[in-house]
Amino acid sequence: MKKAKQLEHRGVMVDLARERSFHLGWMLGLIRDLPRHGTNELHLYLENRFAFPSLPEAYPKGSLKPSHVKVLEREAKRAGVALVPHLNLLGHNENLLRRPKFRHLRVEA
Repeated sequence: MKKAKQLEHRGVMVDLARERSFHLGWMLGLIRDLPRHGTNELHLYLENRFAFPSLPEAYPKGSLKPSHVKVLEREAKRAGVALVPHLNLLGHNENLLRRPKFRHLRVEA
């Protein structure tokens, strides 16, 4: 029997949006486990869950922080796993657009 050609990109996505909180320990365990299953990409769906240092008031508690990303990147590199962030455009950044400073960017129907 001929062996099937392996896909170059084999990933899973973790949804950190919709009121979910980021947990560093769980994510590190996942990264360490992915290669055992032949997975080489970890996609992080962030929506409103990345705490940009320039906008700390716009992101909820439990959001992914730049310091977390550094730790995740280091572990992912060791494991041979690429981190792929998924950030939304303005239409999906309700937390940001609710702020008076950014209301002018909203599109009103």
